[in-house]
Amino acid sequence: MEKRRLFSEIVTKGRFPEDLLNKIDSSESELSIDINNECNLHCKHCYWGITKLHKEPLSLDEIKQLIDRAIDSGTKLFAFAGREPFLTDRIIHVLRYIKEKKKDNNIKYGVVSNGTRVSGYVDALKELDLDYIDISIDGTREIHDKIRRDGAYDAATGALKQIINGNVVRKVFVSMCYNKLNSATFFEAIDDLAEKGVTNFCILPYIHSERGSPELKITFDDFLSFLRQLEHYSPKKPVEIMIDLEWYMIPSVKMMLDEGVMNLERVKEDAAGNLYTKIENANCKIYVKFGFVDLNRFVVTADGYFGNIHMKSNNDYYLTASGNVREKDILEMIPKTINASVHLFNRSLQKMNKEITITSLS
Repeated sequence: MEKRRLFSEIVTKGRFPEDLLNKIDSSESELSIDINNECNLHCKHCYWGITKLHKEPLSLDEIKQLIDRAIDSGTKLFAFAGREPFLTDRIIHVLRYIKEKKKDNNIKYGVVSNGTRVSGYVDALKELDLDYIDISIDGTREIHDKIRRDGAYDAATGALKQIINGNVVRKVFVSMCYNKLNSATFFEAIDDLAEKGVTNFCILPYIHSERGSPELKITFDDFLSFLRQLEHYSPKKPVEIMIDLEWYMIPSVKMMLDEGVMNLERVKEDAAGNLYTKIENANCKIYVKFGFVDLNRFVVTADGYFGNIHMKSNNDYYLTASGNVREKDILEMIPKTINASVHLFNRSLQKMNKEITITSLS
């Protein structure tokens, strides 16, 4: 798929080129599977809208069948999530199963977690050949615990230390949500985590959610100011920072172009198919990834509904889903999901009162 052209058309012309939709390669798709709908935290910025499942949760056997079907349909990257996947040992059974599948298939897989329950599973994870683990930490101890729960920071960073020191997985990410509460101490938090051995950070700006706390939300101007600060950030230890921009951040990309923070000529595609640009910084590697052009990323909820990842932000997720994996084949649901993503562009950008207008697939 011509991602650079797609990016350019969306950002500069405000339209979604329909001819490119037929070129999306579903044989290189990514799938996030929620293995439960429970969490031990109550984070202020959580976008999760599914407070109650519409159907019974998928059984372990059904998850295994889903993995098989996803591999057959061309999924290359799996993310196992939930509200918190390490609440029970079900995640270990799932990982053992996909590890066996990895022997004969060119796939990668990892887990997304808040980190507070990971320590009890470190020994088991050593045997499971994970490509990555992604643990969420949203600031210094004081800020993180204020957002998530007292004691959450120490639990998560304790697990990180075990994983890093034990070489448990191939790559460790810390995902950080940039927001009003942590903005003043954000770089301090990165330096603290780098001292603990973390080298890879994924930054998500907290702008779009309607469900989270208003005290956390930033503006597009706040985000641009953050990018300017990044240009001059000098970490105490070597780190790599990736800022992931989803559909709700498209207006900020136009602002980045207008303000000279980036230019189209420097937008590149890496070997994994990620579209990105670099933020100039002599002290560390900083990338802005344009995730909104990746329309081949899908999610399955704990009760089997298939769609784009943004459908999970609503209680009526099952109405916006493309179907349920118990009833429909994945390949049958992919085109409908891509179309739903295009409509999401339309509605969201119009709601934000921006000049960009995107034409969805008819």
